[in-house]
Amino acid sequence: MTPRHRIACISVASGAAIAFCWAVATLWFGYPRLSPGAAETNAIILIVLWAIGPAIWFALEWWRWKDEPGLRVGQRYARNFWIGAGAIVLLLAAGELGRRRVVARQYVVAWNLVVDVIRILAWPVLVAVAFILFRETISGFVTALGSRASKIGVFNVTLELSTLPEAQAWSGPAIDDLKAENPTTFIDSSGSLFRAIADTAHADYMTVDLEEGKAWLTSRLFILAALIPRVRTVKRMVFLSGIAHEYVGNASPNAVASALAQRFPWLEEAYIAAHADVDGTSIKLCKDVTVVGHLHPDHASAILMQYLTSVRGAGTGNEWVNLGIYIEHAEWLTPETLRRYLGVELNMDSVRKDPAVDAVVLAKTLLRHEVPYVAIVDSVGRFTRLIDRYRAVDEIVRRELR
Repeated sequence: MTPRHRIACISVASGAAIAFCWAVATLWFGYPRLSPGAAETNAIILIVLWAIGPAIWFALEWWRWKDEPGLRVGQRYARNFWIGAGAIVLLLAAGELGRRRVVARQYVVAWNLVVDVIRILAWPVLVAVAFILFRETISGFVTALGSRASKIGVFNVTLELSTLPEAQAWSGPAIDDLKAENPTTFIDSSGSLFRAIADTAHADYMTVDLEEGKAWLTSRLFILAALIPRVRTVKRMVFLSGIAHEYVGNASPNAVASALAQRFPWLEEAYIAAHADVDGTSIKLCKDVTVVGHLHPDHASAILMQYLTSVRGAGTGNEWVNLGIYIEHAEWLTPETLRRYLGVELNMDSVRKDPAVDAVVLAKTLLRHEVPYVAIVDSVGRFTRLIDRYRAVDEIVRRELR
């Protein structure tokens, strides 16, 4: 902006501010007090001034300094002030003129009727002027509005934590026997336990309580994660710990088995060996048994029996646990070692159900997570249930699009 242009802008802005203050002082507060004729003349002059004065200045400024950078921005701010202040001045002046009744010398004119017309047309005129001045901005807004119309008013839902779909918990036979030194129910030659597992209803998750760190061996958790889902579909394993059964995290059985196999390769070797018969140099899968895919309950029982035999030995050190009758190639699992072995595969996302927090806020907080399953814990961190977040979002979308 050139010095001359800057001086002109400051002068015009100062004059506009003084004129606006004068209009408010005389038309609103009645100070200084003017005679009826002077007050009427003052109102008319202010109407004319605010109607044509800014337009003249904009035209002059565009003619003299149209090539200067930033001119449009400055005129936009000045135009906003003109419209806002002009509306106030016009309404105040119309009110002042409405209190006067003027009779023309040649024609009998009800001047108050003219004033009423001005008052009625004030806002439509201002809206029309604003539309003309801001036509580019309004056009861009309407275009953007049309392209995004499908997103307006959608999913403005009110939901509570209790209404979100809950994942189905394991309801089959207890798996605690697998932790024992001799899991007799699991290695029953008749496969009755695995049949009971296969015949029970669908389950989204099963809980594994690590207790104080002396409950589950890595070898037992590996076979649980690798074998049970092949007999009965289980999507997640939820891990708890401590006397209070605090929530540790959840993971898919495949992720658990993969992480433990990578850390303890002999577990996977024992698992594969349980599927095969060795005849000299030839290795063949047992009859009707596959390494992957669905397993018949009888075959699952035989594989478990062979696996538990394979992981026993006479080793010493941190990777061997003495169970009294025999020594198993494994170690006890704690929440810390589980987190270390599973890493990012262990989903620890949870929402604390606090009575002091609104249920709608909690539900929206849960849905903002980016994992398939989110745990609900109580005020002290105890696990209560698992929410299928994908199914929750799907149900909300289906409900809103009906």
